[in-house]
Amino acid sequence: MVWGRKWKSNKSRSVSRKARGFWGAVFLILLGALAYHFSPLITGSVPEPHKAQGPFPVGVVRVAPMPAHEAMSAGLDGILVCLEGPLEEERKTRSGTLLLWVDGFKVVAYPFLARDLARGMRPGLRVKVVGVLRNHPRYGWEVILRRPSDLEPVRPSF
Repeated sequence: MVWGRKWKSNKSRSVSRKARGFWGAVFLILLGALAYHFSPLITGSVPEPHKAQGPFPVGVVRVAPMPAHEAMSAGLDGILVCLEGPLEEERKTRSGTLLLWVDGFKVVAYPFLARDLARGMRPGLRVKVVGVLRNHPRYGWEVILRRPSDLEPVRPSF
């Protein structure tokens, strides 16, 4: 009789240890998820544009009511275009090509001057100028979109 009671008390104690282990594991997983979520704030680092994954714009997206050529002359570092053509027109350049999604459009960001964009493009390729890029010292590439009324199909004539 005594042996049975001792065995039952051991069994109930082992169940509570299992429960403690389960809730401890849940707590550690939640703590790790929070640390991963807030790691840019803790370390102060911002991911570089070429390391960014997924269909999200890199950096800060702002709407700037200015034409692209004015923004380029204001010291911005690139031009954002939406290509209506085959994907082989997305040329690789010396500084790379950033693929972004902005407002549901597949957008190709060329981080170089607009006159380089016109070089090597097939005649008849339709291009929508979507915005411009600026290389922000803290946030990486900053996407500056034009007004939606300016998003007309244009041919590259730089």
